[in-house]
Amino acid sequence: MTAGKEKKLTSAQIGIFKEECRYWIEKFGLVGWEIDITTGQFNDNAAVISFDTVNRWAVIKLSDHWPQEKITDQELRITAYHEVYELLLSKFRSIVSSNTSQDKQDVDEQIHIVIRTLENLHFIPDYHRRMNEGEI
Repeated sequence: MTAGKEKKLTSAQIGIFKEECRYWIEKFGLVGWEIDITTGQFNDNAAVISFDTVNRWAVIKLSDHWPQEKITDQELRITAYHEVYELLLSKFRSIVSSNTSQDKQDVDEQIHIVIRTLENLHFIPDYHRRMNEGEI
């Protein structure tokens, strides 16, 4: 992150992120998982996820410092969507990573291509519908 341009998130922005995570966790039916949504400071990512598919726990961590000064509601919400989709695909990631000779980075790259495609097909229309209907 570039010093001087980053912005510390407000409690309201963190609340939006958590609310959006919970929305997609429920929508995707990720019940039976113990999911902690928290914040922290780290470089290069707006958010990260760690998970254990066997014990069904996950930690979604939002960076409390963002690389740009202005952070939109949509950016927070699409970041939440992205991290929950990471969880949805976590078992797939584990299976593919353990059963292939492909580099883990290749698997990660392909999963992110799928998620970005789904963001455009699914998240953007849903976000605008909820904004127009006053749900968010």
